[in-house]
Amino acid sequence: MVTSVGLPEFLVRSLVFLSAARRERIARWLRGREEFRRVRAGDVVVICLDEECGGRLQRLMRACYRQPPAVATTPGHARRNPRQSSTPTIVYTCDENITVYSRNDRSKADYYDKKVVLLLRHPADVALTRYRLWKMDRPATEARQPARQGLSDDASLFDFIMQPDCGVIRAIEQMNGWAREMGRFRSILPVAYEDLNTHPESSLARILQFVGTPKSASEIRDALAVAAEGPAGLPSLPPRRRVAPHWPTTARSVHAGGGPLYREHLSPDQCAHVDDIVATWLSPVFRYGSARSRTVSGGERRYG
Repeated sequence: MVTSVGLPEFLVRSLVFLSAARRERIARWLRGREEFRRVRAGDVVVICLDEECGGRLQRLMRACYRQPPAVATTPGHARRNPRQSSTPTIVYTCDENITVYSRNDRSKADYYDKKVVLLLRHPADVALTRYRLWKMDRPATEARQPARQGLSDDASLFDFIMQPDCGVIRAIEQMNGWAREMGRFRSILPVAYEDLNTHPESSLARILQFVGTPKSASEIRDALAVAAEGPAGLPSLPPRRRVAPHWPTTARSVHAGGGPLYREHLSPDQCAHVDDIVATWLSPVFRYGSARSRTVSGGERRYG
């Protein structure tokens, strides 16, 4: 996850006569304003409900284009490569701050007229990522998310997951918010992160077709090979001011068999409890509450 702090936000944080909560609200408004500008300037918006997922998809997309596409991932106007006028401007966002500025907190109206790729993940794995963020950078995380301040230093993953304001319930509420709005977008493509790992060729082909830049099977296989080589085989992204060191880059982000990662860290009883919550409260649109989603062995999910 890339975290950039612009000059206006830095100045806000220097206003020590304001309370920390007030400074954070103003900073979020500034981030939301910049995010709103990037979304309006973009051709395609990739919504990453999990902070980990966007990085993998971004690497794959860069490998497909093989040249720096018009990717808007940092504050500032989205930039289009003049040598690739046919390459769309792609904006990656976690949908965390834009509503603070636009005040569309009860709908997804900020994205209705855009092409949207909705990158999904199992709600418990979303909570697992947030747990990593909290453990690796607790002071900054708690400043951004006061609901996490009640957790003790030795809080376990299961304790965190069961917190309604930051755990699996929070992830379910976010996914349900998107499920309720599915029929209102001009064009939207839900993609499961688990499918992107277990069926990368077909998943990437669907995304590229949706974006409007289809590639052949051989081109996609080549892109996957380039992405697997790491940063050395990829073009550079636009400059970043600061990268937040949330967790080691070698941390595993998906189960070896393609299934949810949280199962490696919870007991069978805890997994069963989490599964019951997901099956009960998550919208069936995304099919994470079914038995098939627990193993990811039946092929790609299809929505709609």
